[in-house]
Amino acid sequence: MFPQTDRLAPLLEPAVGPAASHPELSLAVRAFADNGSSLTATGRALRLHPDTVKYRLNRRRELSGWDVHTWHGLSASLLGPGLAQAGAFGPRERG
Repeated sequence: MFPQTDRLAPLLEPAVGPAASHPELSLAVRAFADNGSSLTATGRALRLHPDTVKYRLNRRRELSGWDVHTWHGLSASLLGPGLAQAGAFGPRERG
């Protein structure tokens, strides 16, 4: 994905701020994906009530505009913060 970072950045950067400011929301998104999009299984994995998981996923949607219940929303919610953590959205050179 790194070779395409310049093209992907405008699409994925909306998740970078919320991911940095609210790591618990990103953790909930990752666990949701890892647990087959099941609120119950995600809650068990995170030792949270499924309603708390649902709240965190909804809050993530409010902050980023992406619904993790859709393929686009889930993939963007996972890729954006992952690339940012790997340094893909660092300062750009201005020419």
